[in-house]
Amino acid sequence: MVINKKILLTLYKTQKLTLREIAIRFKVTHVYILYLMKQFNIRRRTKSEAQIGRVFSYKTRLKMSKIKKGKPSIFKGVQNRYSEETLKLMRIINTRNARKGSKHHNWRGGVSKIGYPYYFNKDLKEKIRERDNLTCQCCGIKEEKHYQLLKRNLTVHHIDYNKENCKEDNLITVCRSCNLRANYHRNYWKIFYQNKL
Repeated sequence: MVINKKILLTLYKTQKLTLREIAIRFKVTHVYILYLMKQFNIRRRTKSEAQIGRVFSYKTRLKMSKIKKGKPSIFKGVQNRYSEETLKLMRIINTRNARKGSKHHNWRGGVSKIGYPYYFNKDLKEKIRERDNLTCQCCGIKEEKHYQLLKRNLTVHHIDYNKENCKEDNLITVCRSCNLRANYHRNYWKIFYQNKL
């Protein structure tokens, strides 16, 4: 089945499916769906729009909007201005916003602000990519295809997540998607990529 603009708009805008859900339906990668959305000039949902669509039902959003406007709720069982359910949801929203910086579960002490050493340069990255046959060592996408989709070369990833350790046995070629995925469950990916080498 060919993915055209009308189908993509129906699935993404009307049915509110995520990129991954659409990709699974058509047996392609989510990166390809993102590429098609750029081709068809379909605006992506913001993070807040995506969260609201997935987490809260229509009734809950209606309740929240009425509370923001200061109007009493029209639903039965709500006698005060805020119901217990609404207060619970408001607490969830506030804790999500509080998970920034050092409170975020993925916080590593601010190491992302530290730059890469001078010897981690284009020549070294090119050498590593050529060693790995210009192929992502996780999903197998070729650099040519990756460049067509995202207009960027494959990434060189530090296996032990130490920016200072730029030895060739600590560097591996991955695509952008696999590199982002490796930021979660780091111990798993560390072992996975060490075994790849």
